[in-house]
Amino acid sequence: MTALELRDVTVRYGAVRALSDVTLTAAKGAITAVLGANGAGKSTLLRTVSGLVRPVSGSITYNGRTITAGRVEDISRMGLAHVPEGRGIITELTVEENLRLGGLIRRQGRKATASRASRAAERSEAMSREGRGGGRTEERAQRGTSEHVTREATASRASRAAERSEAMSTVFELFPVLYERRRRTATTLSGGERQMLAIGRALMCRPSVLLLDEPSLGLAPRVVAQIMTVLRRLRDESGYTVLLVEQNARSALSIADRAVVLNLGEVVIDDDAHRIAGDDQLRRAYLGF
Repeated sequence: MTALELRDVTVRYGAVRALSDVTLTAAKGAITAVLGANGAGKSTLLRTVSGLVRPVSGSITYNGRTITAGRVEDISRMGLAHVPEGRGIITELTVEENLRLGGLIRRQGRKATASRASRAAERSEAMSREGRGGGRTEERAQRGTSEHVTREATASRASRAAERSEAMSTVFELFPVLYERRRRTATTLSGGERQMLAIGRALMCRPSVLLLDEPSLGLAPRVVAQIMTVLRRLRDESGYTVLLVEQNARSALSIADRAVVLNLGEVVIDDDAHRIAGDDQLRRAYLGF
């Protein structure tokens, strides 16, 4: 099944065409690598999917729903989490505080809260109608509704707190070093630890699709291997869909199911990742190894 689909997407920055009629699909529960040289349009592609950049033409769908003109916050609540190049963590905050920020947008919690609020409003209206026959009955109805809404709100807060705690435990299990440094400010972290924190913060909102922009950039090979192992685990154990933009083609192809190669904003290759990795001529022409 397809989780994410781009059809004939074109993006311009003024007179410059950054993406030209790009078509690609990302299968559910799979890792799709987007490869290419600097300036190929890889980062623009992710920014367009997440709503940061608007295409001039084409369409983008997520689980069958069109998100082409969607707002960034709405797309995020639908279940897409974007980890941009450069990590973007807040260095003045602790590791734990950065993670808590990632949990502020919780699509499932928001829906559940809205549903409960709607049911409470319906009960309030019903009680009010029944109580119009007498002042005391109406007063009791209003008091009962108020108490019920308070209980609902308390239960909702407790549920959200439990979800945040569970999500944070998952992040710490994936990245044990973040647990060890959870009380430290992010400015004390190494480059690899900051990248782990950026990914962990995205996971706090329980997305179904991860959009990762150059997660290996500037990192030691050992750290790159750790991050790639985590991405493989997220796919294999939790069914995540990952759209992975990388210049480190060798590492990306080692974990990807499918790969798309961009050149000057156009798709030049869209094939099975293992087949691309085994094609020496293609690798030398477009990927440099």
